[in-house]
Amino acid sequence: MNGAIYVGTSFGGLYRFDPLAKTFEQFYNPLEPNGEWIDDVNGVLYDSNGDMWIGSATGILRISPEDGSTTNYTDVGNINSIEEDAQGNLWFTSWDGLYRYDRNTNSFTHFQHGLDIFFWTES
Repeated sequence: MNGAIYVGTSFGGLYRFDPLAKTFEQFYNPLEPNGEWIDDVNGVLYDSNGDMWIGSATGILRISPEDGSTTNYTDVGNINSIEEDAQGNLWFTSWDGLYRYDRNTNSFTHFQHGLDIFFWTES
């Protein structure tokens, strides 16, 4: 990740800009060589552990900074945004509710609702 800037797009996937090399390239999920899994990226977050989380229409991808290894979470889809709270919990908004990720159990808790949820953050 080394100072790179990641940009998620709708239907165009995820792009990585390297400001040192001045290169801009499309990033593909190493587990899906055709890259289709992350074509519709709606959220990108670096968490307090240094992991990068990518939310898309078809799931969540986590990339480890140490070795670049990836983990797919395809049981959670249609991700709109990703946030981390002060306690280190990861929250994912989706068309069908809100999900909280538990690092200890590597699982998600689903909070259902009847309305669409989006996160807005202010700097």
